[in-house]
Amino acid sequence: MTRKAKYWLIGVCAVAGFLVVMVVLAVRGGGVPDHSVLVLRLHGPIGEQPSTSAIERILEGRADTILGLRDLLHAAAKDGRISALLVKVGGLQIGMAKAEDLRDQILHFRETGKPVVALMEMGSTLDYYVASACDQIYLVPEGMLFLRGAMADVPFLRGTLDKLRIVPDFVSIGRYKSFADIFTRTDMSPAHREVIDSLLDQLHAKMRDTIAEARNLEPSRVEAIIDRAIYRAPQALEVGLADAVLYEDEVLKALEERLGADLEPYSHAEYEDSLRPSSRGTRVAVVYATGDIMPGHSSGGLTEGSTLGSDTMAEILGHLREDDDVKAVVLRVDSPGGSVTASDLIGHEIALTREKKPVVVSMSDVAASGGYWISAPASRVVARAGTLTGSIGVLAGKFNLQGFYEWLGVRREIITRGENADLFSDYRSFSPQQRELLRSEMEAVYEKFLVHVSENRGLDMEQVKEAAEGRVWTGTQAKALGLVDVLGGFDAALEEVRQLAGIDADRPLKLEYYPKEKGLVESLLSGDLARSIGSLKRLLAQIEVLSQLTSEPGPQAREILFRMDF
Repeated sequence: MTRKAKYWLIGVCAVAGFLVVMVVLAVRGGGVPDHSVLVLRLHGPIGEQPSTSAIERILEGRADTILGLRDLLHAAAKDGRISALLVKVGGLQIGMAKAEDLRDQILHFRETGKPVVALMEMGSTLDYYVASACDQIYLVPEGMLFLRGAMADVPFLRGTLDKLRIVPDFVSIGRYKSFADIFTRTDMSPAHREVIDSLLDQLHAKMRDTIAEARNLEPSRVEAIIDRAIYRAPQALEVGLADAVLYEDEVLKALEERLGADLEPYSHAEYEDSLRPSSRGTRVAVVYATGDIMPGHSSGGLTEGSTLGSDTMAEILGHLREDDDVKAVVLRVDSPGGSVTASDLIGHEIALTREKKPVVVSMSDVAASGGYWISAPASRVVARAGTLTGSIGVLAGKFNLQGFYEWLGVRREIITRGENADLFSDYRSFSPQQRELLRSEMEAVYEKFLVHVSENRGLDMEQVKEAAEGRVWTGTQAKALGLVDVLGGFDAALEEVRQLAGIDADRPLKLEYYPKEKGLVESLLSGDLARSIGSLKRLLAQIEVLSQLTSEPGPQAREILFRMDF
């Protein structure tokens, strides 16, 4: 493309973006009507980090995020024009910690005394767990609940790799470090099964007991209800899972009768567009640390397919350290880990920042392995009861593709200088000497991980070893082990910020989110257009992560977490 053509393209996109903004502003019109019912639609994946690209936001729309919904519900709670909250929940694709976050924000809204009701069409156990935060739960007449309990689905690929003549060759340090098991085994090891059973016991009990308390039922009764699993609307009403069976218009009429006023439904997307960030208060930076940890710059937007780059984090934290007007940093972590080198670089930047101002970690669904490495140096660590964290362990490895290549008819010859020039060649497995060399280096990195946690968390080495071995813990378990300071969500993290930075409880906080969103021109110049082709972009990002896993020669502090269904 010629330079002139590039300028024309930028100009056309800029005009198109301007027109889109004008249309949005025109549609938004006169703002929020009085006596509005805020309709909060909770469905599908809800990420942590919003897209920073203006082009991506135009092409794919602004996706909901956990902290975005938190800000929205906090604003609505104080907004006199919002008279009630209607939560339509179903088909959520999130982890337990994010579900706890949503539930807490609904409960915060309830504290205003405004009616809060849920309307469900179809829902899982996790959907119902969120809905149980509402005053009342309604099902549509042909609605259904599938309260199946908790299930872990762990894939093992060794059989497939064998058929493809691919040999996985990994070295793991830590009895519970199960990252490589899905490639090297055809079933769970006893240690792997022990961890999964422990996590399921904790998370299942959390949901059961919370639902029991919210619905005024005995936990044993809820257990029996879950064992029955499938409930049509009349059955849900009969066992106490629902308060009434109504269509949405009937729910609105019931709210109108309760409040004695005509109500106007107003979607949460429209309401979010009407909000303006506060320009008052003490500045607190919120830094997203989401995705697989890699050297270099971060990529991607929403947690799905994103990477957390050590260079990007160093630039952001370095800037915030030198800004005296920023009184504290909240690091919002949602990461299964990645490169040890990158994790250590980020951890060092956090330690440097902590020397100048408080750094409080707020864990989301996952802060495991490298995700815990970067969390440990913080002034305080806050996690949800359902957060998956810990996994203090390391591994390294590769795939020997020789059999696969030869099956395809490809034969390679490798000539080396140096005994270990072929150490990470994908055409042969590790020799016994190479495996021993690798194990020795991994044990040294593991020891560094233990020391890193011990020094930053103020734990003696025996305590750290008890919590290590690559084992994943829930937030509740991690707090008992000293890996976490406080159980709670983002608001609990802000309370820690106030305490550490000496900010009065009645002083408003001005939250500033990083990485910053880019404008249209900046997005164009940074090449976002070429990366914003929806699902193709996300697929390529996932392939990139897997590619880096097999090509990154250094040790990995990473945890592949099983899919969990509720």
